[in-house]
Amino acid sequence: MKVSKFWGRIYVTVTLLVLAGILVNMGSQYFSLQAFTRQALVAAEAYSVRIVRDEFGVPQIYGVTDPDTAFGLGYAQAEDDWATLQTTLVAARGRLARYAGQDAAPTDYIVQLLRIRELVEARYESDLSPATRALVEAYADGLNLYAAEHLRHTWAGELPVTGHDIVAGFVLRTPFMYGLDGDLAELFLDERQRTVSMGSSDTAFQLIEA
Repeated sequence: MKVSKFWGRIYVTVTLLVLAGILVNMGSQYFSLQAFTRQALVAAEAYSVRIVRDEFGVPQIYGVTDPDTAFGLGYAQAEDDWATLQTTLVAARGRLARYAGQDAAPTDYIVQLLRIRELVEARYESDLSPATRALVEAYADGLNLYAAEHLRHTWAGELPVTGHDIVAGFVLRTPFMYGLDGDLAELFLDERQRTVSMGSSDTAFQLIEA
């Protein structure tokens, strides 16, 4: 089958445009990651901490201040189990399914159902003391330093990690300590056995401050 020169030129043009778009996107992502890495390294310089692992690999973290120690804790935990930390953080953003597939969709649904991101954005400044915010932000800085040093193992589109992400992850996990998974399962029963209540978000913020 012969293809006219006109359609041949159209095909070539479209192909070049697609390739150009891909290259532009790759270039944009590259410079974005470069900026993230510089930012993570600069933030890390503000902390004074030493991490020493014993013969069993358990980290001993020595910081001058509490935020210094929180920074070291974040970095050490990332060294030990970055995969779980990253999964939890992305889950708290309600975007886990794009990385883990459709099996993660219920988790994303719960984040939207409980409006976790909106809750954290609205109450981060008012419900958490400056000291607590300094701790979670230092912990996030520790995760960011690890991510900057291990970009190949990181979902780059989710960087940087913020203090809001740390609190959102905690808010997401707290209701499950009180049996939220069982309550949600009851919603899908043919007959409701009891009144299902999602409870209050105050509990999570109170636990963080405690």
